[in-house]
Amino acid sequence: MKNNLTRITKKGQVVLRKEIRDMLNLKPGQIIEERICGKEIILRPLPTLIETGGILKKMAEKSTQELIKEIDEGWK
Repeated sequence: MKNNLTRITKKGQVVLRKEIRDMLNLKPGQIIEERICGKEIILRPLPTLIETGGILKKMAEKSTQELIKEIDEGWK
């Protein structure tokens, strides 16, 4: 893929080319993580609810107390 330039609007918006959106299967309204790495910006699409459905299914099999315990242990 060739490098292209894009412009930041007055509102701080950046347009991703259709080619990029199609390659990454990005949809309108999808959440994108933005991360600063030195002097670069890294954009990464977050998984959709459908893609994370397997995680939610596993969580549904546990009791609320088990989930709270796992969250508490994760903070330690």
